Amino acid sequence: MAQVTLETLYTLWKNVSDWVTGVANFSPKVTVVLPTKNAKEPFSGSQDTTHTFSTPMTGFCISNDGDQDLTFTIGTDTFTVKAGEVFSEDFEEFTEVTITTTVPFRAYGRG
Repeated sequence: MAQVTLETLYTLWKNVSDWVTGVANFSPKVTVVLPTKNAKEPFSGSQDTTHTFSTPMTGFCISNDGDQDLTFTIGTDTFTVKAGEVFSEDFEEFTEVTITTTVPFRAYGRG
């Protein structure tokens, strides 16, 4: 049968104590990089417009500066923007937006 000495107990206690202290003081460094979407290729108008972006976009923002609704289409989805409203949303990648309007607007892509 193995004999347990005071020295063996102390060594075991010291190892456990060091481990617990290390775990308690562990402070991992985690860096999270979130993708950013910058405003790109602003354009404006007051009539029907099809705008083709030079690179794929993943967001779109449009301000209806007029006094009537306007619509825009990205892919197969058409959205209405009421007079005085701003629409800003993320989309799957796209390169073209069609705006149907007779009122002034300002718009840009985000990517």
